[in-house]
Amino acid sequence: GGMRVYDGQLQLNPFLPSKWKGYSFQIRFRGHFIIIRVGKDAISIGNKSEKELTFKLFGKEQTVSAQGELKIPAGTAK
Repeated sequence: GGMRVYDGQLQLNPFLPSKWKGYSFQIRFRGHFIIIRVGKDAISIGNKSEKELTFKLFGKEQTVSAQGELKIPAGTAK
């Protein structure tokens, strides 16, 4: 999933192997419950907590609102 924590901030650099259709995983990070889905068409980050989440996706800072979802078309996030 390309997940790391650097300087206290969640960093995501997801990669989809060519033979896979997609994958998803869930994590808890500093009071946030996060669902990450990686597919051929898009990457989505769901925030199921009551406060917004700021993180980096491919080095660019992103924010997902409380109970929100961020969906980024494949190939546009890098």
